[in-house]
Amino acid sequence: MSPARSTRAVVLALALLVAAPGIAAADPVLPDTKEIKQTTKKQGAGHHPVLRWRAVSGATRYLLVVQTPKGDPYWSWSGTETRVRFGGGPLDAPKNSPGATLARKMVWFVVAFDDAGGIIASSGKRTIAP
Repeated sequence: MSPARSTRAVVLALALLVAAPGIAAADPVLPDTKEIKQTTKKQGAGHHPVLRWRAVSGATRYLLVVQTPKGDPYWSWSGTETRVRFGGGPLDAPKNSPGATLARKMVWFVVAFDDAGGIIASSGKRTIAP
């Protein structure tokens, strides 16, 4: 996949995700993709939880998006790891460190990309609360 097609795929995926806040939590957010299993607990996560998911075979990059309950984008991250601290920074950062915080119930999902930039998997939308 060319870089231009890859970029268009990412933009299209994000547009679909943001425009569709009513997707059932158990369904992958993108049709015709493998499911990414999220493993972070839903309640009592604290203000900077570590968001975790299972690796997907063939994935070389992940995009994580956090939305408000109404579907508005709040925070996002992209990288190769299968866990990331909410708001960024080291996984063992102090509780009062800077960055976006989980102050109320939110929704998060993950999309996996292959080395050509194609979308190969997505999680369902999962709630998380401090």
